[in-house]
Amino acid sequence: MTDEPLPFPLNWLSEAARTSKPLSVCPDGHLLVRERSCWAPLKFSADLRSLYCLPVEHEREAADGH
Repeated sequence: MTDEPLPFPLNWLSEAARTSKPLSVCPDGHLLVRERSCWAPLKFSADLRSLYCLPVEHEREAADGH
């Protein structure tokens, strides 16, 4: 897993949430992508077109090997 923030374009987030439903929120309030990876929001890009997030590994994921 990377320690670098990853930008999620807001137009992608909006379209993904509207159409294919790969986005949800984990019990800890992070962005959950395709029910596989959690991302903690950090900041918006300077142009306000992306949301930078860091990957988060929960203790329960580490124990499950996911």
